[in-house]
Amino acid sequence: MPLDLLFLAGIGYRIVNKSVKTIGNSDDVGVCDVIGGFLGNLVNGVTGNYASEKIVSLVNKLKQDGLSADITIQRNIRKSFLLAAIYPAKLCYRNSLYDNNTERQALEEIIRYLKNELKKAQDLSYSPLEENTTDKVYGYLLKKLDHLHETSSIEDIDCHLSNSLIYELNAHLYAKGKGCVPPSLEKMLRDGWVEGESQFTLFSFMSGHFHAVLTADKDLSASVEREWLAGIAENANIIRSVSAGMAAELKEIGKDCVETSESIDKVLTLLESPLRLRYNFEGIDYHNAHFKSRYTPFVGREQELETLENFIDSPKRLEWWVITAAGGSGKSRLALELCYNMSYYGKQWDAGLLNSQQLNIDWNNWQPLAPTLIIVDYAAGYYERLINILTILKERMLQLKHPVRFLLLERYAEGKWWEEFEKSYQLLKDIPPVFNAAPLVLPELGDAALWKIMDFTLTQANKVLPDREQTLARLKSIDKQGRPLFAFFAAIALSDGENIRNWNVEHLVQYQLSREEKHIWRVQYNDPVLIEQHKNLVALATMTNGLKQADVATITSMGFAWLPKPEQVNTELFKCIAHYIEVEPDTKSYRPYEPDIVGEYLILQQLAPDKVHPLKDKEKNEQLVTFAWENYAFEMFLTCKRVYNDFYGHPLKTDMMRSPGPESSQKHKHIWVWAAKEILPVIAKNGDFDATLDVYNAYSALARELNVEPVFGMQMVLVGAIMQHFCNQPPSLLLPVYEDCLFMIQRNVIETPWITDICKIATILLRAFLDKEPAMSLKIYDDISAIALAHPTEEIVAIQATCAGRLAFSFAADNPAKALYYFEECKKMAAIHPLETIYTELARLAFNLSAEFGNHNHGNTKAFYEYISDLSSEKPVEKIILYQAQTAVNTMGFLGKSEPTYVISCYRSIQSLAQKYLTNELMHLQANAALNIITHLFDDTSVDIVPYYEEIRELAFAHAFPELLVKYAQAIAYMVEIHREKDFNKAVFYYEDMRKLTQQFTLDDLYVVHVISAHYLIKTACTNEVELVQSLYSEIELISQKAKTDRIVSQQLESCAFIIVHFGLSNLPVSAYYLESIKQVLTENSTKELVMAVVRTYSAIIAGLHAIDFHYILPYYEELRSLGMQYQEKEILIEQANAVYHLCINPGATACYDDIKSLAIQHPFEELLLIQAKTIGRSIYFNIKINANAEGGLRLLLSEMIPLADRMQHPKAFLEAGISVVIVISELHNRLPADFLTRLQTMLKGLVETFRDHPDWTEHKEAFDNFCKSF
Repeated sequence: MPLDLLFLAGIGYRIVNKSVKTIGNSDDVGVCDVIGGFLGNLVNGVTGNYASEKIVSLVNKLKQDGLSADITIQRNIRKSFLLAAIYPAKLCYRNSLYDNNTERQALEEIIRYLKNELKKAQDLSYSPLEENTTDKVYGYLLKKLDHLHETSSIEDIDCHLSNSLIYELNAHLYAKGKGCVPPSLEKMLRDGWVEGESQFTLFSFMSGHFHAVLTADKDLSASVEREWLAGIAENANIIRSVSAGMAAELKEIGKDCVETSESIDKVLTLLESPLRLRYNFEGIDYHNAHFKSRYTPFVGREQELETLENFIDSPKRLEWWVITAAGGSGKSRLALELCYNMSYYGKQWDAGLLNSQQLNIDWNNWQPLAPTLIIVDYAAGYYERLINILTILKERMLQLKHPVRFLLLERYAEGKWWEEFEKSYQLLKDIPPVFNAAPLVLPELGDAALWKIMDFTLTQANKVLPDREQTLARLKSIDKQGRPLFAFFAAIALSDGENIRNWNVEHLVQYQLSREEKHIWRVQYNDPVLIEQHKNLVALATMTNGLKQADVATITSMGFAWLPKPEQVNTELFKCIAHYIEVEPDTKSYRPYEPDIVGEYLILQQLAPDKVHPLKDKEKNEQLVTFAWENYAFEMFLTCKRVYNDFYGHPLKTDMMRSPGPESSQKHKHIWVWAAKEILPVIAKNGDFDATLDVYNAYSALARELNVEPVFGMQMVLVGAIMQHFCNQPPSLLLPVYEDCLFMIQRNVIETPWITDICKIATILLRAFLDKEPAMSLKIYDDISAIALAHPTEEIVAIQATCAGRLAFSFAADNPAKALYYFEECKKMAAIHPLETIYTELARLAFNLSAEFGNHNHGNTKAFYEYISDLSSEKPVEKIILYQAQTAVNTMGFLGKSEPTYVISCYRSIQSLAQKYLTNELMHLQANAALNIITHLFDDTSVDIVPYYEEIRELAFAHAFPELLVKYAQAIAYMVEIHREKDFNKAVFYYEDMRKLTQQFTLDDLYVVHVISAHYLIKTACTNEVELVQSLYSEIELISQKAKTDRIVSQQLESCAFIIVHFGLSNLPVSAYYLESIKQVLTENSTKELVMAVVRTYSAIIAGLHAIDFHYILPYYEELRSLGMQYQEKEILIEQANAVYHLCINPGATACYDDIKSLAIQHPFEELLLIQAKTIGRSIYFNIKINANAEGGLRLLLSEMIPLADRMQHPKAFLEAGISVVIVISELHNRLPADFLTRLQTMLKGLVETFRDHPDWTEHKEAFDNFCKSF
């Protein structure tokens, strides 16, 4: 920014502020004279002809773009110029310093500037200003000059303010070693010791010196620039008032010339735009974590920034869009950087954040003075006004002279605000939904971006960077959403030497607050009580999204011990804690703590037990929260919602949602129920049923007190959230909610759609009570019946029919009479309400009941099928026809071989439906029915199954959809299975059909049935067709290689195991080949299912061959053992243990028992230990009874079985021990010492008495009793 312009404009703003305070009337024309007088004197004091040159150069500089990146400041400087340029010219004339031509040149330049600004900003065509306009302005200024001569008080003010500002600048520069007057001389000046000509000379000297200093020292000028920019921003409201007075004066000049007056009006409109959009916050002391400080690098949002730039560049006149993301994700920073980017790339847009106060301007008459981007943060708090603004601008869209964009920032696109916006889509349909169709949801930042933030922060603190991967891993464990704010906080903690290994988000935020208190608040202020009181004030301001000065005055005068007294309120301390305080009296001067997510935690922290003053915490919290709800209910609601989303696990969040008491205001109560409606779903989503019910019960009581229909309607939203998340809770806990619903129906305070929802809730409860409290289900059904009688809408009556069907089906097994009663109830409903939905429900119920009665009451099954057939003829709708066909298939399955004629008639009805309607579902059911006949009636000599097989084949090739082809393949497999034992050649004949089918159609499901069919043939061919077996297995291998599905490979392994077991020792080369085939199945990428298939294959081979030579079985066991060691999976180890159980009877397998013993020690889970016990028991039996190894069997009993049973204390282990004891006593009683035998008998009796009634012992109880009696 040009220093000269800044110098004059900045001081001009400051002098205006002082002038208004001195004169007390911002509309007094003398104010403008004071500004001009001071600037004229200041310019005079610098150098002789400098004033005229300065006026002309300032005008020229203002015509250039790029005075500032911030259009708001640029506009304010232009205002300052109009004030600063005209009046110095007048002063120059008064002092006769310059000739008239120079002054007229300056005035002409001013008029040209006004015309250029008008054309550039308004883009309007207009007639040139009249030639005599300059003379009129000039004449007006001469009149003002005469007035100035006559008003000495104005000149006195002029001189006083000029001197004061020079002194102020001198003190500022003197502190930096750049001043020209020592403090002692300055005091003399102030006290009047230097007067008259001497004072003027010194004054001029100081002015010139300051100009030279600031021109030469760029760093110093930058410092002054920041300070003056802050002054410009702070006093914008005062300048607007002064400009309004100037507008009236200029209109007076041009009242005889309409064009001139209108042109000036338009220029002043340009300069007086009611929107004050801002994005440049340099010079304001924001915390480094605040997005306005732009402290950390802006990274990781390049794609989103590009998307937003496309949104800005859209050709449409009006657009709006929403950005959503969790707190700390960088929504506001992204919007801010968008504004900076637009300026950087030369886009002349008026862009920035909109102050909430400005939402109330006259949008019906507002005109954008340039392309405009309006950013609204916390959009949910203003959604009604935003919808109204967009609606107005939509109607005026063709009148807008420049494009307008609204960018709305909010955390979540959900809840009331978003529902209303979605409803407004239709209202705003003329605004193209290119960008507003769905919110722009910010994703989590990637590791690279997060690390850049941490790297920057740690480097700024001169800290050595920690390990990148470990640090990012810790950050991810703290904040899984990858938010930049928490990357910054984590880096701050690390820079302080903190270990964040086990921290969470709360730890980071809490550390940030405690760090500020320790290093900033308590360093600058040493009164802990005052700090705590101001922290409470900041917490209150954060709850309410800011407090006005009047609010602070009110609440601090209430005598609360936890707040400062009115005279103790320290705005500097408040600013120290909250980082920022406004100065405009009409706004919420006491701003909330930001970043807002930290502010939320500050609130919770202040609601925690107070260690500073003795006031009861409960009382303090009630006062704090009550004031917020009573005075800022809507803002408090928004804060509560954010707290519940961000810090749900914090116990004190519920204090913020304390329900209103009887003395609370109506506004408080109405906003609270709205808040509860928004927050209860958040609680429910977190699975906290008790907390959900607490809020719901408070809402319910308040709804009955308020007795307003919309409140009851919102209560139904709460009911919906409860049922959505907690419908699986014990139904008794949900009954009060249901009873509230019935109350609302009885009071007739809710609309029919809600009544329909209540019936759906009743349906859920009816089902939940059916098993344990059927009487309650019947009562709920009566409620639904009563509702349906009073509100007989199609949907409600259909719900009643569904519930009747549910009751009928639940009673079908135990109470057929009651089931038939509710079936008749459904039929009565259909007679009264002949609706398709009820007839469909009837058909579904008949289908279900036919299935329920199918196995024990064929008569009822047939009756229901015949009912659906009649209903289908009467109401031939798609669902009823399908139910008829499905019921026919089920009936065929239930009747099976008992009624072949009826079964075939069912098939013919399905066939008829399929031929008539030609739907895939019906043709599939026909094929299924034909398959039923093949599987159930293949051995009925009165039925030839071949035609049904051929019908399936014809269907499959005629329509060839996958399900039908698979049915045909299954039919082939059944034909192969049916014939393989009786007529092997015919089985091979049908198998040829399978080969043809899989050659023509390549479906995995067909391949599965193919390999099953091949397996059927292998099972028969193994007896004498070795070559055929190998051929079939090769075919299976080829299919397995082609399809490569686990299911097919598993079937291949099953065939492999069967072949190996069948051939055994008779054909070792063949067995070896198949063993290698099994080994080749597994690869590094094999699934767990495939590994288990191989394991089961080895286990099956071992079980089938366990009795033959152990050396032959050993390779299979070694493979199984190797897989167990490799995968260490429970299921594999159990299969290995089962294999040992089978092998334990083999004399060469003693080492295998050591394996199972070792496994049980390493993996002592119950199943493995029980297999070990069974293995010991089996070994004892074979040692004593088969191998005549009494010593070995007795040793196993005493050293293995009994210690294992004692260690496990499991009934099944003791059962194995008991059986082993019986074997030992029975076989060795003649060889055992009497005392040892007695001990065994006593132990057995004790086991029998202990486990007599245990279900695991039931099968052996009688044998044990008889054995014990024989003692």
